[in-house]
Amino acid sequence: CMHACGHDGHTTILLGTALVLSRIAKEHALPNPVTLVFQPAEEGGGGGEQMVLDGCLDGTIIGPEVGMMFGLHGWPQHALDHVATREGPMLAANVDISVTIRGVGGHAAFPYMCKDPILCASQIVSSLQQMVSRNTNPLDSLVVSITQMHGGTAKNIIPDEVSFSGTMRYLQQETGDLAKKQFIKIVNGVADAHGCKATITLRDGYPVTRNHADAVDSFFEIAKSTIDADRVSEFEHPVMGGEDFSYYCQKVPSCFFALGLLPDGQESMASLHQPTFDFNDDAIATGIKLFCALALRTELG
Repeated sequence: CMHACGHDGHTTILLGTALVLSRIAKEHALPNPVTLVFQPAEEGGGGGEQMVLDGCLDGTIIGPEVGMMFGLHGWPQHALDHVATREGPMLAANVDISVTIRGVGGHAAFPYMCKDPILCASQIVSSLQQMVSRNTNPLDSLVVSITQMHGGTAKNIIPDEVSFSGTMRYLQQETGDLAKKQFIKIVNGVADAHGCKATITLRDGYPVTRNHADAVDSFFEIAKSTIDADRVSEFEHPVMGGEDFSYYCQKVPSCFFALGLLPDGQESMASLHQPTFDFNDDAIATGIKLFCALALRTELG
């Protein structure tokens, strides 16, 4: 399954970094030991958490203990070779949601003899948005997105069952806890009103990606002297996407930053997870340059 997020480009950047650093190390000793993490399973698999549990940061499997960590992600909304990050929350926590609505199926000509799970599920999906507009402080952030809905076998049959799934995303734990409780109330309440039964599964995904102040300061200082300073900026607000880089942030001072992909002269390009998204290979050199500079010039306390 091609999910179009640019991880081929990210891997290429890290491979290029490995090549450059290895050539430098043949001539001069590196100022700090460098660990390059080629992590699998970012999209939903939680590979970052497993890498931490397996000891990629504490020196038990590779190299010495890691003192600071940097990661990047291609960013279609930012101009080519521009980079940006922020201190504190950078990316949101997410919850995977799955719901099955069971009703009573029957002939499409006789809906009054059925308990229509399609109508029920449709009303639930619409009602869930009141969690954002009516149950969440407008100064907080909550995103509820239903991205899959499945049900039915023929155009003249009301099915017995419909399922839908998606994600909830938040920045504050209190907001997330409230959203999960409200989600369950809304789904069960609407299902009951339709005479249907709901089965709900909520699975906590990645935690909030929180950039550490020291790592962010190092990034800005090094990035501004490595590429043009006017190509380095700060995100005004967190982004509601999620990342398992968050698990590294929980263990060591870390900074996750965005690498611009938008070609010069273009107003927009296909965004992440769109089927037409294509990583801009012209950004690879800047990614390698920055990673090498961060590896060579970061001062650890």
